[in-house]
Amino acid sequence: MTSYLENVEEKNFMDLLEEDDFKVDLVRFFSGGRYNMSREEMKEQGFEGLAQKFAEHMRFQSIHDATALKDLNYVRDKGANILGKQSFGNLTQAWDNVESVGKTETAGWRDTATADYAEAIIKSPSTFLGMGSFGLSKAAAKAATKGTQILVRKQLKDYFTKNVMIKGAVTGAVTEGAIGAATAGAAGEAREDLSDMGAYTEGYDYTTADLAKDATISATLGAAGGSLGALLTKQKAINVEELISKQQKANAENIKKANTKSKETLEQASPERSEFAVNRTLNMEATLAARKGDKAKGVLKDPLDPQRVKEGEVLKQSLLDTSVEASLSSGLDLTTLRSITAATVELADTINLKPNERVTSKVSSLIESGDVDVAKVIPDLMEKYNLTKEQFSLIYLADLSEAGKKLAEASKIAKFTGKTPEESASDTLNASLNTLSSRGLSTIDDVKAAEITANVVKNSAVTSGIGKPVKYAYYTAQEIDQMRIAFMTSQPATTARNVTSTALLAGVEMLDEFYRGMYKTVTFQGGGGLGNTVRNMTATLRGMSMDSATAQVAREMLELEMPDSYARVFHETMRSEMSGQSQSSFAKAGRFVNILNTATDTVFKEAAFFGSLDRQLRTLNDKDLGTNVRDFILNQGKLDKLDKSVVDKALDDANRFTMQRTYMGDTSAFGAGARMASDINRKLPFVMSGVFGVPFPRYVANHIEMIADYTPLLGEITHKLEKVGSGKGKIKYVTGDPYKSLEDRRVRQATGASLIALGYVLAQSKKGEIDYKSLENEIKGDEDISSSLGFIIAPIFIGDQWYRYNNNLGLADQGDFGPLGEVGSVLGGLNDMGADVSGLKELYKSWGEGGVTEELEKIAGNIVSTFTYPAPIQLAKDIKGQTTYESAGAPFTRDLAKGTDVSSFESPKGVFLSRATRFLPDYAKLIDGTKLQYSQEGSAEGYDVPYYGIFNPNAIGKMNPLKKTFTGLTSSPPQTEIEKEINKLGLKEYQLYGSSRVDNPVIDYFVRARLSQNLHLKFENFRSESVPARAKPTQKVYDELTDIDEKRKYFKAFIDGEIKREVNLATDMLSNMLAKNPVKAAGYLRNVYYLKRAEYKAEAFNEAASAHTGGEYKTSQDYIADADSVANELERRQILMVKVQAMNPKGIN
Repeated sequence: MTSYLENVEEKNFMDLLEEDDFKVDLVRFFSGGRYNMSREEMKEQGFEGLAQKFAEHMRFQSIHDATALKDLNYVRDKGANILGKQSFGNLTQAWDNVESVGKTETAGWRDTATADYAEAIIKSPSTFLGMGSFGLSKAAAKAATKGTQILVRKQLKDYFTKNVMIKGAVTGAVTEGAIGAATAGAAGEAREDLSDMGAYTEGYDYTTADLAKDATISATLGAAGGSLGALLTKQKAINVEELISKQQKANAENIKKANTKSKETLEQASPERSEFAVNRTLNMEATLAARKGDKAKGVLKDPLDPQRVKEGEVLKQSLLDTSVEASLSSGLDLTTLRSITAATVELADTINLKPNERVTSKVSSLIESGDVDVAKVIPDLMEKYNLTKEQFSLIYLADLSEAGKKLAEASKIAKFTGKTPEESASDTLNASLNTLSSRGLSTIDDVKAAEITANVVKNSAVTSGIGKPVKYAYYTAQEIDQMRIAFMTSQPATTARNVTSTALLAGVEMLDEFYRGMYKTVTFQGGGGLGNTVRNMTATLRGMSMDSATAQVAREMLELEMPDSYARVFHETMRSEMSGQSQSSFAKAGRFVNILNTATDTVFKEAAFFGSLDRQLRTLNDKDLGTNVRDFILNQGKLDKLDKSVVDKALDDANRFTMQRTYMGDTSAFGAGARMASDINRKLPFVMSGVFGVPFPRYVANHIEMIADYTPLLGEITHKLEKVGSGKGKIKYVTGDPYKSLEDRRVRQATGASLIALGYVLAQSKKGEIDYKSLENEIKGDEDISSSLGFIIAPIFIGDQWYRYNNNLGLADQGDFGPLGEVGSVLGGLNDMGADVSGLKELYKSWGEGGVTEELEKIAGNIVSTFTYPAPIQLAKDIKGQTTYESAGAPFTRDLAKGTDVSSFESPKGVFLSRATRFLPDYAKLIDGTKLQYSQEGSAEGYDVPYYGIFNPNAIGKMNPLKKTFTGLTSSPPQTEIEKEINKLGLKEYQLYGSSRVDNPVIDYFVRARLSQNLHLKFENFRSESVPARAKPTQKVYDELTDIDEKRKYFKAFIDGEIKREVNLATDMLSNMLAKNPVKAAGYLRNVYYLKRAEYKAEAFNEAASAHTGGEYKTSQDYIADADSVANELERRQILMVKVQAMNPKGIN
């Protein structure tokens, strides 16, 4: 380490001028490519002037967008002087870690940091772009955060968050967010690149999540108002600095002592034991590096590879030299690796580990025999070497590395043994790992070991092509499917829905804690009372507001002490279910388009983690430990001082709050089923997500669990099922949750009862005229809110059905299943997050028919369309639709076969393309006059064919598309009376007229367009008519009927009659057109042909073509393709249909 970087936290930046190495770095930096100052120029400045100039540079970097971007380009410039970049890294680290950065309190304006920041703001391009915020909060936030001391690894990112991102006023929000992301991203990436070069020795990883968080904070505060935002940010920055300073001070001595003891242990160890421990650490570190996608240094390289050997030797020397500090690609720093190595030496000596014995097996056997009190030995070693339980558990991970030895061979092993790579690497360790985990001595069990190994092999295959071609293709398909799934949640509408549903969950949590306080009071338990109840009710909300600084510090402590647990919770983006461990380009693309979700996800999880810890500490009521999170941080300084169950529950609560519970460690049938569905979704690309229609199985499992928890009586049943089972094996009981008590179930059922009552009140206000999933908007249309409600849709549905039952209205009807069908939809989820098994049904149907059905083609197109979901594409379409009515809305995607050229197609070809491209924007004319059109045209201008329902005169999806984009709420035009009646009867529009009601798409479109304009008008006459003419004799008109089943029967009869009337009208009209001018009816005839061919099969048509032409054409397609005009093509299709029918291939008498 450069000498002046030692104990830099206690120094002023200008005091470093006393160090010769500091002066050398100043000269190298200013002469080495970034400034290219001459010797004379530097002499004129002097060392003090160069130091001040560097301070000015760094202040500019944190505010001035161009400076940050230039720094990034400089770091990435391969031609720049390497010594200059190395010195830049040293100086940057010194700048970020010194206690103070200059004489900013007594000097005049022109000589102070304030002057530098003010000048940077004035000169910054973003200042002029963001004039809507008047630049006020940019200056205020900067002045509030002088000389931030970076005391933990990830505080580096938040330095830029506080000093760059927090700026804004209402009209400047969008600009501030975009510019803030660019500035923080450039500065963060510059540090990251310096770290990769080894120049930024503390180590730094500026992720997409960090960029998203920085951008979101910038935009949000910009919208909140400049001065107020700056004031709040200032207070949070002060609180964060104060807490981190105290927490770090409490830990600094422990870190120093651990480093000293590690050095002593390694120096005193025998050469054999030292070599043994160092090699285990190397294998473990390489495994973690490979898990993160490091191709250059992972275990997948040949251990004898010269580069691998060289890197190993360098790392060995670094472990034994405590003056060397750095972070490695595994995410671990040398201090931690050194402590792990020393702990391995002492543990091996203590348990008398023999050559070729595994640590896990030995420790496990000692637990059983009791010869060595490992339950005391291991915690003592953790204390001595300042290791958390998660860090100490990496000692066991080394056994997994050695068991596989070369994980590159795992795929080859599987080829001969029939086992998966993870099974080959971990089978013999499972029992030992589970023993250690069950005794609380390890955070790694067999499931986690398998996950780590699988990610190692998968990342290496996708990033380096190992296992070509089959394995590479398989893993690539997995990654593409996972990217597609991530794309499904990438729109701003999804973020808006996530924010709304999570905010509602916060309200639900407050109700839970209210009822918990009541429950404790009436059962005479401790912890009740008004004060505790209010604090518990507001814990999570405080984590997002007045205690957000404490919540941030708690999260950073988690990241520092338990990086793997942190990654599993905070790197799993809300609902996307795409693992944060994958490092492929596909995975990175999926994470990139979800930056908004990642930003909000981190905020919510941070608050929920804080809230859970705060409530648990209050329940424990241990004043030495701390009765709230802030006191705990100040008293203890390390999460590892808490019982493992407390932190585990807080992590589980963070996942539960965002509907992301993973069910790891859940031994119930439900938990095992949820994990299996998620595993299938990852391992079998497009099967679970496409064929079974469940792209988010983990979310569905969370959704079902929450419904069970909050449904009165059902919660009691699931509690009873916790005892149904053998209590042995991997699946012990039907249901079960280590983090859910009977008290939890009781208070959640009470909350559920309140939500059901809310559903009843809402239904009462809508009088049954609006579906339970919607609310009435300002224009008397309905607004679908189901996607924003999450599990709350279930109690709202129950309350709605309760109201309907009491008021003689129709209960939800889903055809043959009645209300149970709707229950299934509610349980599975009512939006893209839910389940849809229609793909499986259509696959089976296509198999039976010997060809691809129209519905299967539609489903395949839907799958492909998800690749067009990312925000820029969808936003372009919605902006176009907002300004051009014809471009808005959902297109009619059934193939109208309207082409004006000769077509030889034997089946519809437009459905797939129309479905796959329906989210792309259409433009009537581009700059050069051409049209941008992806599927069948609905007008000469090139817009899509509009899609109509039969009950409303407005085409579907044309109402305010931008509102859906930014709020997640889907608006509909004013309801017609017939739509209100459908809701009163509890019917669904698709039951009355579904997409496949009429086989021929041309007739289908004709019927839809006609009925959309006149059916609602005809209903007004029907409802006042006497019913006998339409059904059995009665003296009442429709509106006078009181029996709901009778009303449904007459209503359906009315609808069916009108549909048949329009179908017959369309058929007659098109048949007449076909006789007079076939070309005008080309689409109709082609679709008739497609349907006949599907009915009689291809063989019959091929035989007809051959017979008709004397064998000249062997197939019907060849015969049709040889037509010399559209008229001739249509004539040939008609000839074949007549011939086939005359052949009577079905044997009809």
